[in-house]
Amino acid sequence: MNVYLAKFMMYYKIQQMHRDACSISQIIHYLIVNRRAVKIYLAMSEQEYENLLIQQSERIKELIPYESFIKERLEQTLQTTEPALTNKALDYVIDNKITSALDFKAIVTRYRQEDTTEVCQTKIIRLNPLNGTLADGALVQPDKSQIEDYQSIFNNNNHS
Repeated sequence: MNVYLAKFMMYYKIQQMHRDACSISQIIHYLIVNRRAVKIYLAMSEQEYENLLIQQSERIKELIPYESFIKERLEQTLQTTEPALTNKALDYVIDNKITSALDFKAIVTRYRQEDTTEVCQTKIIRLNPLNGTLADGALVQPDKSQIEDYQSIFNNNNHS
């Protein structure tokens, strides 16, 4: 299928789903597209979108010499990644203007690790050094072990 036609079909599908009262979240999950792209497509008229496609086709493409390498790397990453994780990584890449395929792979790997491991949320308590005021909870005492716990450890090690 022609790339131009495929892009127009995606544009029309997003517009149709929005007219059918689908939320942006429903659209991105159903079509597996980027949230930012959906918002941009919804904000554009058909003529604006056509002009955008024309501009994109006429622009200088600096990565053409590296196209096969980049496609290979992205395909390897996408084949082994679930769509929701891919969308999350793509959102991050677009928001932070990251263009490296290796960086994209690293972001996907990090998100994959976050999904499989429990992330420890550390609470940061700030002390204002200028006026010396403490935030609520700054003087909370950490949990302490009892002396009996240490004595039993030392006694067990001495008998070994």
